[in-house]
Amino acid sequence: RIEVITMILEGKTAIVTGAGRGVGKAIALALAKEGADVLVNYSASKGPAEAVVQEIQRLGRKGIAYQADVSKEQDVIGMVATAIEKFGKLDILVNNSGNSAPAMLHKMTLEQWNAVIGVHLTGTFLCMREAAKHMIERKQGKIINVISVAGIQGSVGQPNYAAAKGGVIGLTKSGAKELSRHNLFVNAVSLGVTSTDM
Repeated sequence: RIEVITMILEGKTAIVTGAGRGVGKAIALALAKEGADVLVNYSASKGPAEAVVQEIQRLGRKGIAYQADVSKEQDVIGMVATAIEKFGKLDILVNNSGNSAPAMLHKMTLEQWNAVIGVHLTGTFLCMREAAKHMIERKQGKIINVISVAGIQGSVGQPNYAAAKGGVIGLTKSGAKELSRHNLFVNAVSLGVTSTDM
């Protein structure tokens, strides 16, 4: 059996949010296998993120574990600045960070609502904004937002999650229209139910 290694991302750099485990980990490793250096963002679990970085390094790529709460503006500003400082540039941003605070609509607290909207929607906006500033200067870049069928169909017991992902769909479309004039590409990947820790 001959394995073909394409390395189509040789020399590229990426940030993947929520990359310590689950879907984000798989994305980070896939990018590294194709030749990219990757900043592995995590919110709380440092150990798993550092393990992903070790796997990236075993693939012969550079990896950085970086703690940031994507719902916080200063955290995101620092994360993007660090990626540019360490890698010299930023070519790819994958907005994957996620959380869950399920409750039926009539029982949901404002704290549950804000917690999920903050990470999924505000976090995606902040990361896109900061990455776009750098990418516009270079006239190149790719932004990929991880969305969900819940944002299209709704979700019983998770109206906050469905609303956030629906918002990310609109944000993706707006970003694509605005940033295409600068040779930037903004797309979304919609997932169904995926077996992860969350």
